[in-house]
Amino acid sequence: MPCFLTTDPTALLEGVRPPVELPRLRRCDLVVKKRCIRENVNQMLEEHFPYPQSDFAKEHYGKGVADGRSEGRRERRRQGRSEGRREGEATLLLRQLTHRFGELPAGVEARIRSADDASLQRWGVRLLDANTLDAVFADD
Repeated sequence: MPCFLTTDPTALLEGVRPPVELPRLRRCDLVVKKRCIRENVNQMLEEHFPYPQSDFAKEHYGKGVADGRSEGRRERRRQGRSEGRREGEATLLLRQLTHRFGELPAGVEARIRSADDASLQRWGVRLLDANTLDAVFADD
């Protein structure tokens, strides 16, 4: 399918097999055209606004891009580990509450699953001394 830029909506149909009328254009055809438009815009930007040409600029630009990607990966890993710990703490707290107090009311699981780390830790400590489920969530 050819990539091109146009303001004519019927031109989006060019290259679509079998030929379709504009109202019957499928979403997947539009996604392919969107990708082609993005490629053309990127190509035009590179032609009109080239990256720095000096060796020094190329070296440091490439290093900056690599550093940014590396930092992004580290941040995603950090967020993933944090989310995993929170889910694990929530699951453990639910298991302990169910063991101690029996079947939990409907909103308790949702409240625990959406809680932040500090709340989960606070409730986990309160569970040790609480005689009732309400005592675990007191003052919250």
